[in-house]
Amino acid sequence: MQWEQLFIEAEQLRFLLKQPSNDLVLLDCRFSLQDTEWGQREHQQAHIADAHYVHLDHHLSGPITAQSGRHPLPSEEAFRQWANQLELTPDSQIVCYDQGCLAHAARAWWLLHLHGFHRVRLLNGGWNRWQQTSETAPTPSGALTSISIDLPIYSLKQVMESQAGDINLVDAREAKRFAGEEEPIDPIAGHIPNASNSVWLDCLDESGLFRPPNWHNAHWQHKISRSGNIINYCGSGVTALVNILSQLLAGVGSVGVYAGGWSEFIKSSYFKELD
Repeated sequence: MQWEQLFIEAEQLRFLLKQPSNDLVLLDCRFSLQDTEWGQREHQQAHIADAHYVHLDHHLSGPITAQSGRHPLPSEEAFRQWANQLELTPDSQIVCYDQGCLAHAARAWWLLHLHGFHRVRLLNGGWNRWQQTSETAPTPSGALTSISIDLPIYSLKQVMESQAGDINLVDAREAKRFAGEEEPIDPIAGHIPNASNSVWLDCLDESGLFRPPNWHNAHWQHKISRSGNIINYCGSGVTALVNILSQLLAGVGSVGVYAGGWSEFIKSSYFKELD
């Protein structure tokens, strides 16, 4: 997959916003797990003009249950209702951004694709990058074209059954969480058996921008030891999406996601059997 099919740069977005026929829909997805109302407050203080605020818990997740992870997927009905409130159509040009980490914006990007909205891009560097760029130096850019992205969603049962096959199970969380040395969010530390670790933050450079395509090619050639078929997970189906963006750029076989993540796995009978 090509860079421009996934991302838009701040300078390009500034150009598009200046066009008389501009019909862009901007989604501000800033969020913090430590303070879940932080993003809303930041949006109220400042945001890209006309952007709508999108809350991870309220708009991009469904209700938590006794069996679910921390961010279960919203129902199709609930997501469609929200999209209708924003007057989104399959032809809408949509740009998602967060504070710069990409994880929360990628959750919106992914769900939009799942529900048939395919003219959507991620703002590279997010709000932080937007603030660093000049209004007087936009970069010409064309309209956002429609693209098709196929990202299979795996259930926990499918994840466990796939371990006997030719699948790479990749955990996106920080190394200490993967190793079970610390767990600041979920009640139990550790990782799903037979998973390998590839920390999602490694996909960003020192300035908070997504690394160039050649880095992602080399990274996954080193990480993937089998066929290239990958199931990604994290704590609750958010940061794993950053690894998925990296894999799409690298073009590494079939890429899917186990959205329930570690927070769902530890509630399951599979975990109880291991315990």
